[in-house]
Amino acid sequence: MKTLDKQSGGVNLNNSEKSAGFTIIELLLATIIFSVVLVVILAAFLQIGRLLYKGISYASTSQAARSITENIADDIRFAQQVSCIDQNGVLPACQVSSNTYYFCIGLHRYSFTLREKVTDFGNPSSLKGVKRTTIIGGCPSPAVAAGSDPQQLLGPDMQLNKFDIECAYERCNIELHIIYYGFDTEVFASTANPDNPAAAINDPEPYCTGGLISSQFCATATIKTTVNFRE
Repeated sequence: MKTLDKQSGGVNLNNSEKSAGFTIIELLLATIIFSVVLVVILAAFLQIGRLLYKGISYASTSQAARSITENIADDIRFAQQVSCIDQNGVLPACQVSSNTYYFCIGLHRYSFTLREKVTDFGNPSSLKGVKRTTIIGGCPSPAVAAGSDPQQLLGPDMQLNKFDIECAYERCNIELHIIYYGFDTEVFASTANPDNPAAAINDPEPYCTGGLISSQFCATATIKTTVNFRE
């Protein structure tokens, strides 16, 4: 309803709308909601990053395991001669130290160290991991003859925990277990040591435990395969 202001001669709008704008409480609520949404988005991105890194670690570890078995399988098929087999057909019978062993297939020698993390990936003289070198004949110890064209078949921060090869009746059964981890060694458990990570990390087949945050830098890979000698 419009009324006439007699003194000023103006018009007073009783039903005029209130001036538009936000109150302090509304601004605070909007800020809180925006902050919560931002935190949720950030947490989602962090989770995606952990999943991505976990996937990369697993893929790299699995690829290393496949590379080892494929190299050995190819050598067995074409060379058909495996050195350092004991009387039961079990490899390896040749030993360099308490946890370092070697065997030869044709003109390739494989040396490997159990339960030691590869921390010197670029060192060609290191015996950590799984090394494939070319030799001129026989099956000399890597401590005596270094060989040529050394290839490290494990990646950085990987560790070989199990490496079994048994050859009989013109075929070889190969089984290996590789683990990958960063600085945290408390993420492992095993059948023999489910609650003792320090012991589990040195068992033949440890596995990763814990949530994604703790196990994002942990991966394991197991491969079992049978290779027939080429006819």
